[in-house]
Amino acid sequence: MENFYDKKDVKKNVSKTDNPNYNLHHFDVPYRALCVAPSGSGKSNFICNLISLFCRGKGTFDENHIICKSKDEPLYRFLCDKSRGLIEVHEDLFEIETHKRV
Repeated sequence: MENFYDKKDVKKNVSKTDNPNYNLHHFDVPYRALCVAPSGSGKSNFICNLISLFCRGKGTFDENHIICKSKDEPLYRFLCDKSRGLIEVHEDLFEIETHKRV
């Protein structure tokens, strides 16, 4: 399959996004992820570790949204408190304002 993003005519239309922590997490931005695993497998802990990489130094993102079954999770409350509003936890995708929807 041909990757059209490799074409010179397409590359000229792609804007370069600041990604100061790329050397730590190796994810390109914009970035969207889905973390799915059984209960007790470490999903919340993985997310906390990933976000800690995103937040080092200048930081990678202006905002983060976590959509989960229950926001009554100690690690999610910790992230919300520590981030001072930059991380929002939602139990329903449709809670997110339309202009913020990812």
